[in-house]
Amino acid sequence: MGKIRKGNTVLITNKTYAPHMKHPNLPVGIEWSMESYKMWHCRIYSYKYGVNIPLLLDTALSNSGCHYDIYSDDMNLADIDIREDEKDALCSAVCDVILDDLAPYEICDIMRDLDFEQDMRSKILHGAGVYAKKAAMRSNVRTALYDYFRENNALVLEGFIMFRMHDTREIWERCVEKATEDVILSEEEYELATLLYELINSYSNAPREVTLIIHEQTGYSIIDDMGTHIDYPEEATDSVLGMLCSIAPDVINVYDMTAEKKPSVTESVKKLFPNKVRIFTVINTH
Repeated sequence: MGKIRKGNTVLITNKTYAPHMKHPNLPVGIEWSMESYKMWHCRIYSYKYGVNIPLLLDTALSNSGCHYDIYSDDMNLADIDIREDEKDALCSAVCDVILDDLAPYEICDIMRDLDFEQDMRSKILHGAGVYAKKAAMRSNVRTALYDYFRENNALVLEGFIMFRMHDTREIWERCVEKATEDVILSEEEYELATLLYELINSYSNAPREVTLIIHEQTGYSIIDDMGTHIDYPEEATDSVLGMLCSIAPDVINVYDMTAEKKPSVTESVKKLFPNKVRIFTVINTH
């Protein structure tokens, strides 16, 4: 790891660290004094998350190539010695811990008031986590950490997130909203698909007549000769056409309430069902 502490010396355990030292050709396994380098000490801890802070920081720092020591007898805090000129590596490591390891806990807090069953909550948490990783502004967080460490050497992680990462917290909130919309839409699509399956299976071989109403602002309605009524939103044109194809009626009465403002819909129905479509255009004179 390149960080085994022995008083004021460090045992170099990996040659990749040697170019950062005063003597780049120092052989592996030779003890080299760190006294000539200006070291910087800081403490990073958390009261909230219940995760192993030293281990997370060690993992994030291990591939950075920097020189550091981590001391701790408590999983909630880490005392770190790092070279003064390598503090940017520490900022990157802390940034990764916050955005990769602690973000799910913050997202759970944001979701606290959502009234969903556990299965849906798990789906929302997963979806929000995926969105959060894609939307993470790592450079902004690293800069904020570097500015903070210029004047402080003790960092409370949850306090930093609360008071210095407002933009990121807003992003997490938007990610929860988007993931919630996705899950709700997925559930609605499943329920609609189940309904359509039941409807299709309920049709007999007798001639069927279906009415399609094209509303001016509120989308579409399909009503069959048994009185079954299904409404579709404005953007669900493909679903409407798919439903008509599934029913395969003998006659389709199309009532265009838009005064022919949506000719593409009526033309699509006519092409799909040649000689089966009767179109009634309703013109509002008011």
